[in-house]
Amino acid sequence: MKDSESIVKEGKTGTFTVEKKGIEPIPVNERNHGWVDIGVIFVGIFSHLIAFLAGADYVYNLGLLKTVICVVLGVSLVMPFYITGGWISSRYGIPGSVAMRIAFGIKGSWIPSILNAVIAMGWFALQTSISALAFDKIVIYFGGSSHFHLWIVIWGIIYCINALIGYDWITYFARYAVPLLYIMFIYVFYRVYTTYGISKAFEYVPAGGGLSFLFLMDAIFGGCLLYTSDAADELDGVDL
Repeated sequence: MKDSESIVKEGKTGTFTVEKKGIEPIPVNERNHGWVDIGVIFVGIFSHLIAFLAGADYVYNLGLLKTVICVVLGVSLVMPFYITGGWISSRYGIPGSVAMRIAFGIKGSWIPSILNAVIAMGWFALQTSISALAFDKIVIYFGGSSHFHLWIVIWGIIYCINALIGYDWITYFARYAVPLLYIMFIYVFYRVYTTYGISKAFEYVPAGGGLSFLFLMDAIFGGCLLYTSDAADELDGVDL
């Protein structure tokens, strides 16, 4: 039976071992993740429940066509930052916090690292609460009772374990979770189409929630900009 270290070196993901890589560079012979792995991780990052809520709010304010243009422009503006951070980390096998030393120095890199940590804690709390709320509604739908705070604790523990096991397991999990997620997307689209018809989406007149096109585009830009360090962290295990 092969140990976890040999499995990781062979490029097989999903090992139940605690993540041991920190800020040190990843050796070239251990950069065994491909672009498919990175692709499914980033699709998973951007395909979450908050994106559903944001999309509904954007359409409510702008309508469908302007929402698509707004999102495309916002993401396009932040893409150079992704490419730059991702290339540096992939080239040298270093995480985003170390790559920040290029601009801020060793001591100065603590500033963006601390900011990233604060943002990550808030993002973790938001995702956990929304997951717990969604799961609570599912339980109620099938005849159970509401235990929202209990689900927050349980899902928080699950997410912590997933993060503790680390990059290999996240990659393995994403390979299966992302396709299932998009099967759900297709099903939701089918239900909307058969119930309302696709023309309703294009005929929808924005209710005018008071948020402008530029404001919402800036929100997309700022929200995506938060992931630039994640782009570096995810790509340090990829060998160009």
